[in-house]
Amino acid sequence: MNGIGGRLRSHFESYEDCHRTEGNRITHEVGIPLILISTLGLLARLRVPGVPLTVGMIVWFWAMLWACGFCFERGRFSWSHFALIAPYGLVTLGAYFGGAALPVSALWLLLAIGWALQLLGHAVFEKRSPAFFMHLKQLFVGPLWIFARIFRS
Repeated sequence: MNGIGGRLRSHFESYEDCHRTEGNRITHEVGIPLILISTLGLLARLRVPGVPLTVGMIVWFWAMLWACGFCFERGRFSWSHFALIAPYGLVTLGAYFGGAALPVSALWLLLAIGWALQLLGHAVFEKRSPAFFMHLKQLFVGPLWIFARIFRS
């Protein structure tokens, strides 16, 4: 992906290695947003005792801190990475609030459909295990990779 370098490029290349076929990429372009919206929506229902936060807010914030770390490479700020991470943060925040507004039954249905698409993509098109089987951080790389594919196209 043009303009992406350093650690972020390395994560994207590792992720792309498990997502080479167009069929698998398409199932992920639909499935990952469904999983993101439904997971954040379900976690929005879990309140943190004693503070006005939800587990969904904390997960979103932690994921954004992780993603913002890619804006700094070798002590230098990367505007090209920031130009990707900033809108990604807004879109995922929208996913949080969108998911929080949906009924729980709809969230569980979206979650099931999203994961079914993921598994279908790997079983039918890619014929190999999902990337997160090798490393759980790929669960956070996936949504950012999908966003970058759509945002940069």
